Amino acid sequence: NDSEHPLYPNYTMSDEKENRQRVALPTDVSPVHYDLKLVTNANDFKFSGDLTVELLVSEATDKIVFHSAEIEYVKVSVTQNDKLTQIDGSSVVLNAEEQTATIDVSLQKGKAVLHISYNGDINDKLAGFYRSKWTQDGVTKYIRTTQFEPTDARKALPCWDEPARKATFSLSITAPKNLTVVSNMPALSTVDVDGDLKCVHFDKTPIMSTYLLAWVIGEFESLEDHTSTGTLIRVFTVPGSVSKAKYALNVAVKVLPFYEKLFDIKYPLPKLDMIAIPDFSAAAMENWGLVTYREMAMFCEENSSGRFREFVTMCISHELAHQWFGNLVT
Repeated sequence: NDSEHPLYPNYTMSDEKENRQRVALPTDVSPVHYDLKLVTNANDFKFSGDLTVELLVSEATDKIVFHSAEIEYVKVSVTQNDKLTQIDGSSVVLNAEEQTATIDVSLQKGKAVLHISYNGDINDKLAGFYRSKWTQDGVTKYIRTTQFEPTDARKALPCWDEPARKATFSLSITAPKNLTVVSNMPALSTVDVDGDLKCVHFDKTPIMSTYLLAWVIGEFESLEDHTSTGTLIRVFTVPGSVSKAKYALNVAVKVLPFYEKLFDIKYPLPKLDMIAIPDFSAAAMENWGLVTYREMAMFCEENSSGRFREFVTMCISHELAHQWFGNLVT
């Protein structure tokens, strides 16, 4: 009997399928565009977020449900048809098991705007918005980076954290002036703010899934080149290691136009960054326009073996293929 479970004859596969049914968010409210402003500093592992989400309400509802984990809500407001509804952060209903947040508010079919001020931690769990430790001359330093696949964007911002719930993103990050700040898209401007901080404003992304959003803040050296079709490619490493990334840069410069010709679709973004992270849970992650790698998956020494160079080539080729398969088409 094909419907019987191989280990438990009285438990059918149809029962198993029903029990494993995915918990999905309601579809009556959907994000169209996220505008996220993040503030970090060098003194601790805290961050604050100011998030505005343009919403499309497909049918009247009395609540907004979205994903949220490890986030502290400060202020929430919803605007529709010039009517502003303000909600205290403590009134947001959190479901820790399903990692959702619910706001009670009446909305009619049409457009609306959700605004959230919140706080969070830059954790040490290699997921969400996390810190990666490295050492220079006996001094411990940290990179603040992200890993959102599969479902950890919700740890960095309240969002509809399902691949099908695509939207566009605008991002601004305030960080110490001496640090490099990169994200999916090129920086539009950098403005000095109070003290030793700067605010970097990034260009708007194409429509994409939340798990592909990414940013990295830290001390880096870089190399860059352009493909034969004009795309800027940059590689970033912690200071002292950038020479080890020359091979990766050369591979990417060749592979990206190869895929453009193979798929007959130009690479959709203005640039591609590849960045080596000391503490990283996987070999690499295909964040659109900002691919993160474990150092060993991107570094090649002068004396690296042919087999190891093949591994690095395959890893880079895999991640760059995702820029079309997974990112452009999800």
